[in-house]
This record gives sequence, C-alpha cells and structure tokens, in this order.
Amino acid sequence: MIIKRDGTEQPFDSHKLISSITKAGLDEETATEIAEGVEFDIRSEEHSTDDIRLMVEEDLRYYRADALRRYGSRFS
Repeated sequence: MIIKRDGTEQPFDSHKLISSITKAGLDEETATEIAEGVEFDIRSEEHSTDDIRLMVEEDLRYYRADALRRYGSRFS
C-alpha cells in the first residue's frame, strides 16, 4: 500500500510511476525497469509517496541527471 500525502492509502500503481518517469525524459523501457524495481522493494510494507520518490530519484541518478532534475522539480 502507498500512503498519499493527504494520509489516504491506495495500492501501488506502476503505470502512474512509469508515466511520471517518462514525463521526466526517460524512455518507457527504462521507466518500466525502475518501476519494477520500486514495486519489488515495496512489496511487503507500506510506503509513503515520498519514500517512492526517493527510490526513483536514486535510480534516476544512475540513468540521467537531467531526468532527475525534471522528475524532482515536479514535487517542489
């Protein structure tokens, strides 16, 4: 389960995460790899959207710094 900023809970949706990552400039294949990694990491616990963002940002550092800046700016 994902805990949203307003405190509500919802199931993890990899499609939303893939969409967000591709909007930051990565191709869909890479975005899917990142989303699958995040989904694997969070499978047994609840995590906040901020936890998810930090996981994605860590992966984006590896792929492309410019995409990391665009992704991070969406949450500022």
